[in-house]
Amino acid sequence: MPGLKEEIHGNEPEVILEWLDGEESEYDLFHSRKWWLNHMGQSDKFEVVMDLDLESFDAAWNDWFLSKHEFALHDEKFFEKGIRQYLSIVGLVIRKVHPLCR
Repeated sequence: MPGLKEEIHGNEPEVILEWLDGEESEYDLFHSRKWWLNHMGQSDKFEVVMDLDLESFDAAWNDWFLSKHEFALHDEKFFEKGIRQYLSIVGLVIRKVHPLCR
């Protein structure tokens, strides 16, 4: 899932706010791997089997930019302005925990 390298909520760089262009509610969907691990760790219904920042970050964004979709062009402009340093693609493998296995 799209994410952040580190939590920066409450201290958002101007370039991030400019990138979102008034859609700050979407920013609430972006969190770091550490945040997701803590969030998922609070559930007794799931367990995290593996977590990582995906190495396909560059390839995924480059494919998106090559689509030339209007949103992709917007994102590419902001990658050139430096948002890349804040973003990540967070990977989590989770398993549903059966209540009788606890």
